[in-house]
Amino acid sequence: MPTAISYKHVTVGGRTESQVAHVGFEVLPGAPHTATCFKLLLDEKVKLTEFDDPTVVALGGLAAQLGKSAVEITTDFLSEIFDCLKRQFKGNGRDLLLMNSLLVFCITYPATWSDKAKRDTIAAAKAAGMRSGFFGEGQDHVIISISEPEAAAIAALIEMLEDGKISPGDAVAVCDSGGGTIDMVVYYIEATSPMTIRHLVPGLGGKFGSTAIDRALLSLLLSTFGDSFNNLDEAKKRPGSPLMKQFEERKAVFRTESSRMDPPIYPLRLSMTNVPYGTPYDSAEAEVLINKEMMESLFDPSVQMVIALVKKQIDAGNEAMPEGKKNQCMSPERRPYIASVGGFGSSDYLIECLKKAAIDGIKEVFSPYHPQLAVARGAAFHAVSDIEVLERLSRRHYGVCLNWSFEEGVDPEVMKYNPNWKGQESLGPLCKNRLIWSIAKGELVTERKVIRNLSFIFTPEDNSLEFELDLYVSNADHAPRYLQDAEGDNATAEHIGKMWMNFGDIDYMDPDICTPQKLETAAPLSKDKKKRKKPAPKKKANKKMKGPGANKGRVEEEEIGAEPQEQNKATYSYLMKFIIEIFLMKSDGELHFQAKTGATIDENGNAVGGVVRGAGKVDFT
Repeated sequence: MPTAISYKHVTVGGRTESQVAHVGFEVLPGAPHTATCFKLLLDEKVKLTEFDDPTVVALGGLAAQLGKSAVEITTDFLSEIFDCLKRQFKGNGRDLLLMNSLLVFCITYPATWSDKAKRDTIAAAKAAGMRSGFFGEGQDHVIISISEPEAAAIAALIEMLEDGKISPGDAVAVCDSGGGTIDMVVYYIEATSPMTIRHLVPGLGGKFGSTAIDRALLSLLLSTFGDSFNNLDEAKKRPGSPLMKQFEERKAVFRTESSRMDPPIYPLRLSMTNVPYGTPYDSAEAEVLINKEMMESLFDPSVQMVIALVKKQIDAGNEAMPEGKKNQCMSPERRPYIASVGGFGSSDYLIECLKKAAIDGIKEVFSPYHPQLAVARGAAFHAVSDIEVLERLSRRHYGVCLNWSFEEGVDPEVMKYNPNWKGQESLGPLCKNRLIWSIAKGELVTERKVIRNLSFIFTPEDNSLEFELDLYVSNADHAPRYLQDAEGDNATAEHIGKMWMNFGDIDYMDPDICTPQKLETAAPLSKDKKKRKKPAPKKKANKKMKGPGANKGRVEEEEIGAEPQEQNKATYSYLMKFIIEIFLMKSDGELHFQAKTGATIDENGNAVGGVVRGAGKVDFT
């Protein structure tokens, strides 16, 4: 179904509101207040790649401005889809069956999307009612997610396995070519029963595809026929118009060679007046005559982008093959394939060009049954099958921002922060706004693997020992060291969430976990800086501290949170020593963060024991 939606303006209570008029194929050419390709708007701020269509970059993927956010438009679209589904199942007892059934909705997204775009997509699905019971009753549904190339890969690999095309040790490059985005991922086959795969290299992609060919056609017609084409009503040129529907049919049958006629002509019926003499137009038939060379000029920019992307991923895949199998990623003896899926991926011209391209080691370009439905079929398989993705490669850096130990000669002096801890001068100064990366871009991430030891000083405003740790992500090849550099410029890091942490019930007797230290700082002020914060209830500090340095700087029977007796009453800071455990949940495809104290690290690098002090999560897949 086309990602198209049109609105109508209605007056409710004296106020004008936008209500959905039509969606998908029901949206007529030239309909007012129409949005198309709005899905791309969900990732407006994503880092542009070398494979982006410049037209989409220039337009920001925007087809219409309706005074609504991308999430709101997407919510409206999904609501209509969900309502249509409910209408299909209503009656004949099917509604009762569904009311008592658990439904799983699998949302797909381009591989290169940012975490925010993925969260916004899930939020739109929930707002559309996909999480609630079908008819306002029954059990809630489940929403899961998967990237489009991974879903397409699952569909293609299942079919290739059934055809006996793949075996353990093979590597398969999956190229998902759609209307607006192209994604490329290389998988290594660990086992086939059950199907077990892992990423070889981080995926690549860009915002280009078959819709770029449509825009190229419009540009060609404008440059060829000038005002004769430009003065036509917009309804005759928009997506879904008879002109564009004809062109869609011509694209489907276009090949590098044709036996039907030489040279082949692809006529497009379009009535124009005052057509310049000598242009490819049949006035008697009111047809634009597109020849083979013209069609190639429309296809080739997108096709060459796909070929360049495939070559880059194949080279990276060869380098990432397991030891002893280097340069076998696409070698003939490994029975390699490129699986071409997606709407544009079914193009005969694209597949023939991929076969003819000088890509070392390519044996066959495989296009599965109904390649344009591969993502949808793979998403369904993902929800019910036991296909396991052992490892994924992180597309981004993930980490936290802390005041960290200052490194002389590395960190600039302007970033130095010295809290002047009494009795703990040996801890030294800190560096402000340090980004501590727990997962590096390109790093393999299993369901539970990454451990990072952390310790830092923090001063609770209300002595509750509860706080939030900010989580950041960066798409840069080289992760930034600071949230802001010495000149105050923001780094290439994006705030993606928070991890709530509570150290309130820590055993203060263990100096390896937490050591209280006294600071000569005034009691914290309220936000307006006019009144002091109301002190927390009195709480006795534990005085049974044991171990080396346990009693350094400790005040006997100090009352934490007591009413300040003077303006410069000292507050407490705590040296928190903990680990952050990061693991990938198969159930929701999200990256979960846990802060733990008292845990030990085993020989495999896993955290054993300990107490969870905080948790947070971000969408990862």
